[in-house]
Amino acid sequence: MARPPRLHPSSALFESVVKNALDFLNRSVSDLPKRPKYSVINFCSPLELFLKARLMLEHWSLIVAKPETASLSNFQRGAFRSVSMQEAMDRLRNVSNEPISREEEACFALVREHRNKLVHFFHEQYAETPDEAAIEDVVAEQCKAWFYLHQLLTGRWSDYFRSHAVRITRLNTKMHANRIFLKAKYTAITPKIAAEVAGGAEYALCFSCGFMSLRIVGMLSPLYQATCQVCGVQRSVLRVACPECGEQIEIRDLTTAECPNEDFTPTLEWLIEKYGPFADPSEESELAYCSYCGIGHSATVVPFGNSEYLCLTCLQRHDSVRQGDWCGELNASLRELSYLGGCVVCDGKFGSDSFIRE
Repeated sequence: MARPPRLHPSSALFESVVKNALDFLNRSVSDLPKRPKYSVINFCSPLELFLKARLMLEHWSLIVAKPETASLSNFQRGAFRSVSMQEAMDRLRNVSNEPISREEEACFALVREHRNKLVHFFHEQYAETPDEAAIEDVVAEQCKAWFYLHQLLTGRWSDYFRSHAVRITRLNTKMHANRIFLKAKYTAITPKIAAEVAGGAEYALCFSCGFMSLRIVGMLSPLYQATCQVCGVQRSVLRVACPECGEQIEIRDLTTAECPNEDFTPTLEWLIEKYGPFADPSEESELAYCSYCGIGHSATVVPFGNSEYLCLTCLQRHDSVRQGDWCGELNASLRELSYLGGCVVCDGKFGSDSFIRE
């Protein structure tokens, strides 16, 4: 199993990083209407800080660029070079078994690139009188990134950030208030959406920006891809028929999925029984652990289509499944050198008692 966090969420070090992140985020939301350039810069900082805060819970030295040279006294004084956003995401995945999804990683990377351009180069859109199009772009970018970050803070990472839940909720309300700046963009593309709907396309209410701009495209039944034409948020959706009333249940997150008539609440066990590889009980199960969300808890990846695999928890698609080199458990998208560094099930040779005794 994965090692437990080394730093408690109530520790002073963790608290200071989280409070700093919340302060930056609050300033970013306030800066948006008149100072979008600074809003972008101040929005990127909390993204990095929240990732680093979660990484610190594994061990404080992991947010130091070179952990082997880390000094606690220097760390406490802030005299060190910290990891970049990308390095933090890589370490969360490879060291903490705490993955960031492909959509989250791509979105956060775009925010970082936008910030870097504004810090190093002048852009006329962000002059003293901000361009309306620039504000729209920033709101769309932040709306999408906040959706993913908020999902982490109140979902998978909720236990670690529970003491800050009230401030996170207030920030969520403020972030949603800025969606009004996207109305012009939605109005502009409304004729295009109407034409596509008339031609048979499916649109739904976006769970991020709140406009009727979420285009639903079938991938391979029962999996669909939802992409907002306003804010750009993307999410996989699993559509299943309620076994009680036959109504369609849309599953983006099992914690909120429910039959429209409230006749049935889908569970992971039900989905695995429905889509798992158990057609022939005499054959060995092909269920695998998900490298994105498994964290060693349970095998949730099933064969999907002809040559892919699907995690029924996070709905990530995987190209491959193979046994971990140390524990032998099936892993989807297994990382390299799993014999030494482990997988979502084990800590590998480096983390085993036998290695320590050697």
